[in-house]
Amino acid sequence: MMENPLPSSILPKAGGLRKSSSTRSLASLADVQALILAQDEEEQAQQRRKSLSKPPRHASVPMYAQILLQLWQNEQQRNDVDLTSDFFYDLNGTEEQGVQLVGRMQALGFNITVPQFLAMHRCSIYSVLLVAL
Repeated sequence: MMENPLPSSILPKAGGLRKSSSTRSLASLADVQALILAQDEEEQAQQRRKSLSKPPRHASVPMYAQILLQLWQNEQQRNDVDLTSDFFYDLNGTEEQGVQLVGRMQALGFNITVPQFLAMHRCSIYSVLLVAL
C-alpha cells in the first residue's frame, strides 16, 4: 500500500473546498441566466394562455350567422333566406319590419343601428355581420 506523501493537515476535508470569487460569479451568472430563461418561458406561456382564452373575433362568426339566419327566417316567415339575401330586394322586407328586426338584433347583442341597417347598399346577413361585430 502506498503512503500519502502529504500530511493530512494540508489536505482539505471533504466538502471543505473553498470557492474562489470567480467560481461564485460563474455560478451566480448561471443562476441568473436560468432565472431569466424561466421567466421568459413563463411569460410566453401566459401569453399563449391569454390568446387561447379569448378566441379571435372571427371565430364566432358562424354561430352569429346562424343566429341571424334563424332570426331573419322567423321575421320574414320564410325558409329561403341565406347569408346574401337582401332584406328588402330578395325578401321583400319593409322599413317597419327592418326597424323591428334591428331591435331584435340589438336585444341579442348585435351592435347595429336602424340608420346603419337602412343605409346598407346590400342589406344582407353578411353585411350586418361586417358592421355589427
